[in-house]
Amino acid sequence: MIKVALISGGRESTAMVKKVEDEFGKDFFDEKMFANTGDDPHGVATIEHLEKYCGWKVTTVKSKHFPIVKYYEDAHVIDKLDVKDSGHAMPFHAQKDCSTKFKITPVRNYLREKYGKKEKFEIYYGFSFSKKEVERKMRVTKPEYQVGYATYKFPLIDMKIDRKLCGDICKELMGFIPEPSLCDMCFERTQGEWKKFYKDNPVRAKEVMKFEESSHIFKVFGYGLNGVPLRKLFGLEPLDKEQKKLFDTYTPEKIDAIMDTEILTKKISVGCNCMEDVRIFDKVDVDE
Repeated sequence: MIKVALISGGRESTAMVKKVEDEFGKDFFDEKMFANTGDDPHGVATIEHLEKYCGWKVTTVKSKHFPIVKYYEDAHVIDKLDVKDSGHAMPFHAQKDCSTKFKITPVRNYLREKYGKKEKFEIYYGFSFSKKEVERKMRVTKPEYQVGYATYKFPLIDMKIDRKLCGDICKELMGFIPEPSLCDMCFERTQGEWKKFYKDNPVRAKEVMKFEESSHIFKVFGYGLNGVPLRKLFGLEPLDKEQKKLFDTYTPEKIDAIMDTEILTKKISVGCNCMEDVRIFDKVDVDE
């Protein structure tokens, strides 16, 4: 059975691999895998550090649609009601097709091509020990979701290692705690995380803002990656009178209400869990 570690470039998956190898040996995993979307510089930097300074051999896979931003920019949406509202496509929470196209499918295709469809796999996830993560594990391991050629392992939960301890393990291994691994344009961010992203990376944040504002969904609804326009969250001046009028509708009470809702509905508050919530293998294989 082929043992596969899914590495996002964040603290949990990194700590998971370290702890498993400490217990079972450096050659325990047949594959350590990272899916590069082209929009996650922190994840890429962590993987490069692990390879260069920690001696890890990580297989990096990419979607045939790589890079992710260009894929959505090139996917033009023509509005059926008003052509002026036409713009490019954008990933959003309800559909979350970005996970399948840029992480799940490239990993699955690589494993199937290398090992064949008759091989069996153990897939190791970096779920840390918490009530929320245990609930996610329960969703992934429901009997109706299981297949005969893949089993799913959650060593951090088994070892009762929480997110904080994951950070300590990473610091001991690398000398630092990795930044959360997620695409710059990831809709998983909350309002507070978008503001921090702009504060820490203003140039990158403004590029994401421009990407949002040229999208079809933004032209129709006035927002896209968050329930509040990114330009508003970043405290920047509106582009024109029409946008100023829109901004004026976002009273502090409305913004607080949106923030309260997103905290309840979003699956995580830091990092991206898209490789962890979708099984690598479905009952029916699907091409990209």
